[in-house]
Amino acid sequence: TRWMNGILFYLAADLPLVHGHAIYLDSEWALTSISQRQFWPDFNYPGIGGILSLDISEWQRAGRRTGKVAAMCTPEEIRAEVWGQLEDHLESALDGVEVREWFLDEAIEFPNPSSATNAEPLLVNTKGSWADRPEAKLRIPNLVLAADYVRTNTDLATMEGANEAAR
Repeated sequence: TRWMNGILFYLAADLPLVHGHAIYLDSEWALTSISQRQFWPDFNYPGIGGILSLDISEWQRAGRRTGKVAAMCTPEEIRAEVWGQLEDHLESALDGVEVREWFLDEAIEFPNPSSATNAEPLLVNTKGSWADRPEAKLRIPNLVLAADYVRTNTDLATMEGANEAAR
């Protein structure tokens, strides 16, 4: 297992970057992102126009702003480094973007820098595991498994897979 944890940026307006996922190949922390509005068009929360969801997949490489590996950063340093790495790749696309709130995966336990722990290390679906995984839709009406381990087209244990299962 490895660390792959998410951070959400709640934005004043939607930020439709691409249809689907974006990967920032040379980002220090191996970032990927997805703008959630495209999947939740009926989402309506006062003051929030969009949600940018990111996975941080490299926790042992130093970021260029903090000079620290992600596992040794505070939550605020993680937020700032991730946003900075996005700015490096998206350039003017983030001009004027207002972040209203942000949320870092609760599975990351602090305090840092003594030793960060991750209560949810990444589960990687293995070859042949499809047959052992349940469908999201159950026989009980109006009950689904909104989880990353069920059978979805996103064949990777991620929050996007769980979102797809819920839909």
